Amino acid sequence: MAEAQQTNGIHTNGDSQAGAAAPAPLKVIIIGGGIGGLTAAIALRQQGHDVDVYEQSRFANEVGAAINMVPNAVGVLRRLGVHVEDEGAVLLKQTSFYKHTGELISTNDNTKYADRWQNPFFLAHRAHLHKHLKDVAMSPKGKGRPVPVHTSCKLTDVDAQTGTVTFQSGHQVQGDLVIGADGVQSVTRAAVGKNQAYKSNHSAMRFLLPRESALAHPVTHDLATVMNSMEMWYSSDRKVVVYPCVNNTLLNFVCVHPAHLSDTSDDYNQRAPKAQLLDIYREFEPRIFTMLEMADPESLKVYPLFDLETLPSFIKDRVALIGDAAHPFTPHLGQGGAMAIEDGVSLGVMMPLGVRPDEVPQRLELYNKARYERGTMIQNYSRIVGGDGISDKERREGQFRVHEYFDAAFSHDEFHASEQILREYLWHQKDRNLYWRQPTVFGPMPGPRQDVLGRPRTDTLAASSSLKASIKFKTSATLLRTLFPNPSYRFAKPDTIAQATFSVQSLTNLDWLAGGGYEVLGLHIHGVQYTTQDGEVLNGSYCPVMFENLPDPILSGREELGFPKVYSDIQITEDESTGTYGARISWRGAEWASFEWQGLRKQEAQDSNGTDSADATTPHDESVFVHKCIPASGSAQRAKSSVDAEYDVFHPYPASTSAGTDSKPARHTTEASFKIHDLDVKRLPTLHHIVSRLAEIPVFGIVEATVTEKKGVNDFSNARRI
Repeated sequence: MAEAQQTNGIHTNGDSQAGAAAPAPLKVIIIGGGIGGLTAAIALRQQGHDVDVYEQSRFANEVGAAINMVPNAVGVLRRLGVHVEDEGAVLLKQTSFYKHTGELISTNDNTKYADRWQNPFFLAHRAHLHKHLKDVAMSPKGKGRPVPVHTSCKLTDVDAQTGTVTFQSGHQVQGDLVIGADGVQSVTRAAVGKNQAYKSNHSAMRFLLPRESALAHPVTHDLATVMNSMEMWYSSDRKVVVYPCVNNTLLNFVCVHPAHLSDTSDDYNQRAPKAQLLDIYREFEPRIFTMLEMADPESLKVYPLFDLETLPSFIKDRVALIGDAAHPFTPHLGQGGAMAIEDGVSLGVMMPLGVRPDEVPQRLELYNKARYERGTMIQNYSRIVGGDGISDKERREGQFRVHEYFDAAFSHDEFHASEQILREYLWHQKDRNLYWRQPTVFGPMPGPRQDVLGRPRTDTLAASSSLKASIKFKTSATLLRTLFPNPSYRFAKPDTIAQATFSVQSLTNLDWLAGGGYEVLGLHIHGVQYTTQDGEVLNGSYCPVMFENLPDPILSGREELGFPKVYSDIQITEDESTGTYGARISWRGAEWASFEWQGLRKQEAQDSNGTDSADATTPHDESVFVHKCIPASGSAQRAKSSVDAEYDVFHPYPASTSAGTDSKPARHTTEASFKIHDLDVKRLPTLHHIVSRLAEIPVFGIVEATVTEKKGVNDFSNARRI
């Protein structure tokens, strides 16, 4: 079994209180046991709720053939413990486009772009994926109560206010939360909006073909030898899409054509006349037409592509719609299943154990906030790509923006996005008397009392010294985005993989500290762009947090320069004879992080600008963004709305003109690592809310690790408010 994505630390639950009564689970009713419904069932089960799934079919045969498991779906499923590759899903490595006459338009090597996304693009057998989800939901193993799946339960009515559902048999059940996952012909939808799905101007035929059949035929043999590839043939108004599944042993065919050319009903499983298939695609090139001739008449299906006028909302009272019940998708972007999965994940995030039944409607508002705009946006992109119900102008423009649409779909992690929406909602509850201090992106700080503002002492720093050890690494851009303090920040690229640096710095012989010094640990997120109110775009790195072991630079750095500093003990060890360097970070004896550099070797420094920071900025050739927040003095109205100042600060490179220029040869190594341990709140009462977030940051690979010594440190005289 594939391993789940690992973060860089050891997580413990520090939120429980001894003697506190266990929170009661919600009773959750899910109407529909398809991919979206089962994903929601798993997510809510793992949160500790009592979940029941009601499915109108008998699950005798899961409909459908194969499904695109795009990166944004693969990632969230992995977090739920569902690994599609375990069920024979095929990694997509290549995509080829042909004219219907056989002329190759282009071939894309998907492996060249794989490092843009945290998760791969798979092609899965729909029935295998469905079984995998059902097994995880119903298994006695794993977190939470196994989910019962009740079959042959045809829904007739839903009362959104009371959460009562009525079945054709007359049986009624009541829940705190009702989820309509009952597909394009949803009955649950009537409780939310009156919109009815309608047939678009396209229909599709589908079938599966053993690859060995195509290999055995001389006309199709060469085409069938290409593994892990999706092939598409286009004419002016129809197309054929072919891609593999089940460990490359089966080829899935989707044949999209004008709706008037085939006879369809509302049944997704309606058989299609083979003669009709061959007539529709009679002008397609011999290779693809020959494979269409191989279709098994018993398994050839035809179905309409449904659409739905955008609903005013996906929720009402205690009812939430997900998947095709909320936003039916045409197949042109391969995102229909992914959006249903994201919907289910979002509901799980918004309903952690402890949510009371009376809080459910408000939590569904958060779900709607997370999913309505994104779901309808990707839905419309799919319409544009397929030319369904849009103007000629939109169709023409869409042909040149397909890659933008894929970027918008792929560069998203619904866990991270929904968690941030829930987090911000909880932070801004009016009935909470929270005390806000920076770094505000981590939420309210339960730290010590804030002293009155002091004027920093500024002395010459040219005679001071600094030694900095840094580790730059690849990590999750979607997670790092949740640390951005406002919408002005974004990554320069939409990729889901980014780079960040942890640096540990020792500063000595500081005149303003009576010749003493201190140590600093900083996190810097690279490749960040900031857009000002007048449209100017600034580039640099963003620093969400620093830790220092002396209160004086913490206070001055926070209040004068805007650096988000907090306190921790930092112990440095070094052995030049063995080329080792280390740092251990703790709070009153509770060690929560360690950094190691081994095998350090000297290398002539490529730059001697001496611009390392007395406040531990990022590498010397990068400008820095920080977010400054100063709370109001006094004990009254301790809320974020009463801050004295909150704005962003830009520290352009170079940060000052007063730093010295002497530099020793840098030491480099490829043997560097770090660990962050999420200790519980009793051991880290003032830092748990920060450390627990840092421990979530995954490490996808070390980019570089160095130790540098410099004479002179910055005074940040060039810093400016944005």
